[in-house]
Amino acid sequence: MKRKNKTTALAQTQGAVQFEKCADGSMQIKFDFSHLPEPSLYYYADCLAFRVDTDNQMVVLSLGRSAADRKSFIDHIEVVMPVDKLLRDFWKSARDIEATVDQILRAQDWLEFPFRMDPPTGPTQAFYANLLFMAVGIGESSLDFYQLSPRQIHFAKGGLLNEMQVLPVLRVAMSTPLSKRFLSEIAHHPARQEAQQRPNGVVHA
Repeated sequence: MKRKNKTTALAQTQGAVQFEKCADGSMQIKFDFSHLPEPSLYYYADCLAFRVDTDNQMVVLSLGRSAADRKSFIDHIEVVMPVDKLLRDFWKSARDIEATVDQILRAQDWLEFPFRMDPPTGPTQAFYANLLFMAVGIGESSLDFYQLSPRQIHFAKGGLLNEMQVLPVLRVAMSTPLSKRFLSEIAHHPARQEAQQRPNGVVHA
């Protein structure tokens, strides 16, 4: 049986970010997205693709609009996230969300977005995020990307910050069938099993 690490008193008990410093020096961080500001930058995507950059342990999400034949992107943006943050932390927090997506698709007699796109090769603007909040509805879904910087964690661990600030990065609007494709791509990616086995220091609320 594993023994839990002893923790100090909760450094922040209200607001968007709550954190504890463990006896081994690590941090347990919880996020309440209802208290985070909404991203002011919006983008619409009708297709997606992603690849894992194993050298840097990053996932590169390509989100964009497709040509009429659904075989290529006509424009796109990229959002880069650490492998563990997307394939482990987000995936664990998304179990209830996926159940809701499945329920909507069944009720509307819709199917998962059927096209699996290859990642585009052209240059584009790239964003970085290490937190993701997903919301779903009947007509549309959204992915809200955020970033918590290592600087904030460093000063919080040293007792120099009582609050940590999370920066909104980008909101991507998409159809609910495409949000199901997004979840399926994560579920079936080989890197997800490896990410699940690594220790988790972040909890989403």
